[in-house]
Amino acid sequence: MKLHIFNPDHETAMAADKIPFTPPHAARELRHDLGYIAALWADDNDLILVEDKETAKEAFRRTHIGSCRPVFIEPEHLSNILGHIQIDAICPWGWNKVLKHQLLRWGLSGNVPLPEDAQLDRWREMSGRAWAAENILSPLVSSSSRLVGEAAVVTTTEGALEELEGQAAWVLKSPWSCSGRGVRYVKSGEADQHLRGWIANVLSRQGYLMREPLYNKVLDLAVEFYAYRGRVEYQGLSLFETKNGAYTGNIIAPEERKVEMLSKYIDMDIVEGVTRDIALLAQDNILPSYTGPFGVDMMVVRDGNNDVVLHPCVELNLRRTMGHVALSVPTAFDVFTKVMRICHDKTYRLRITRSEGDMP
Repeated sequence: MKLHIFNPDHETAMAADKIPFTPPHAARELRHDLGYIAALWADDNDLILVEDKETAKEAFRRTHIGSCRPVFIEPEHLSNILGHIQIDAICPWGWNKVLKHQLLRWGLSGNVPLPEDAQLDRWREMSGRAWAAENILSPLVSSSSRLVGEAAVVTTTEGALEELEGQAAWVLKSPWSCSGRGVRYVKSGEADQHLRGWIANVLSRQGYLMREPLYNKVLDLAVEFYAYRGRVEYQGLSLFETKNGAYTGNIIAPEERKVEMLSKYIDMDIVEGVTRDIALLAQDNILPSYTGPFGVDMMVVRDGNNDVVLHPCVELNLRRTMGHVALSVPTAFDVFTKVMRICHDKTYRLRITRSEGDMP
């Protein structure tokens, strides 16, 4: 039996790296409204930690997705049930020290092994953009002329805003952020005080920024994996939409249809080769210390010659992703391609509708 936890404040908790920690309002709303979401991939009788079990039951029922029969449980009742059942694994959206502190407070001490703080520190480092740039992006790009991508660590405001030859615009990214919240687009000579203040704040709190060229993006994609028992297993392809760097939705379709859609834009041999190489890199660099889901975001872009090429590692997500969620939605009998979005109208809802086009 597993205990599943949806903690969408994961990246902000890693960025803060302190206890006590107060999540942003949006993250608290997401956790309350979509706490049931693990029911899409959980097994029957697995525990799913939610803030309000009746709300979770009703929200899951309204999704009309899957047939799992989990047990929704609230934090205040967790310690009572631990004396009667055996939890084999804790499966959060993402591991961090804040979550560990919460679990200890809710009574999990001694009932099931929790990651050591040193291990959580290591996972935090690996979740940072600098680690992915050095250990995933750099080896991939150096192995093939059909791949592009560069990312540099900057530790000063001057370094973040320095005008480099051939770069009229660039992107600054905070080390730990999600849904585009830690991304700023910079044009040469247009750095105002607001941007300078943001840069100074990130450098003060997180230590560095990543500076990257502004690529001519064609589309977003990701490859999703699971690391477990000495091996890295490829889970599937994720085609998704973003707006200003923020996630807006995922394509829901059988794997072969997603491959067909993507192949209209780029040679699938490139994508498949990179996917194999990422699995090998993960075997050496991720697997020794990490067990669980992870994903690598990519971009199909046009280079300076207007040729279509692949950026193989825009971001490493050392956690479950919306791509994993999309892969958990049954598609075997789907005639039409669908789009999964998180919508907000008083509350957050998971909504799946028929796609109006061929691609995100």
